[in-house]
Amino acid sequence: MRSVAVAVVVCAWACAGNPNGVDKTPGVVNGRAVDFAGNPLVDAEIVILGTTFAGGEDVSFYPRTGADGTYSMEVPDGNYSVSARYETTFDGRRYTLDLLPGDGKRGRSYPSKEGITQNFTLKVSGLRPDGDMRPDEGYSYYGGQAEFTVEDIYSESFQTNHFATEFPKGVTVMVTLTPDGALLDGSQGQPVTFEGKLDSKYDASFKAIDIPLGNYTVTAEAVKPSGETRALQVTLVGPSSTGRLPAPVPAASFKFPPDTTGVRSMSVGFLYGAPYPAP
Repeated sequence: MRSVAVAVVVCAWACAGNPNGVDKTPGVVNGRAVDFAGNPLVDAEIVILGTTFAGGEDVSFYPRTGADGTYSMEVPDGNYSVSARYETTFDGRRYTLDLLPGDGKRGRSYPSKEGITQNFTLKVSGLRPDGDMRPDEGYSYYGGQAEFTVEDIYSESFQTNHFATEFPKGVTVMVTLTPDGALLDGSQGQPVTFEGKLDSKYDASFKAIDIPLGNYTVTAEAVKPSGETRALQVTLVGPSSTGRLPAPVPAASFKFPPDTTGVRSMSVGFLYGAPYPAP
């Protein structure tokens, strides 16, 4: 279960018409790319793929948006699909992100005879409009994904397992991500909370999906069935854990590393036990 409060304004699935002032022109593929507030996205790459009617030739075109966020490409008579991606720098990191198509479809082809208008919106969270996507998988969303792992600090040092005795099966772990400034698209982020039930005797993990793209401070606490709480210590934050783990801290910086597909999944470890570090 998760509770998400995110101030993100997005283009609805049905905005394929003319909300951005771009009219259809016969034989032309055109449209506009904007952010959550309707501001133009400059130099977004538009990917036009299709097959001509005359010779059945597969063709492709890659126009880019101008200063007003619009693009226009004359194409041979045929059927075409249109997608878009946008490169942007956020906190010194360069991301390449897929944009939400205005018709809410991915890979859908249209005849060019009467003209094709496809608008796009930058999204930092939300379900992708792909029919084969799975709502329980991170790749189905525009937001990021994180794997949270909870371990007993004493068992790590081969001492008595306090996790199993003090926090038996059924304990709930609450993870809170508090935004550090605006999100990647410039919108105002809100704290995001995820929770997971621990069913292991020694340690456990759970997944959070569709985290709005931004920078966060991560904290966590464990909650017993009785309602008693215990703060957890953050022991690592990064795309992977290798080598010696850093010293656990009450809170840590949480940032998504860029990847060729958008962002890499984060791995966040928490330690239960007191005092810290383990004796």
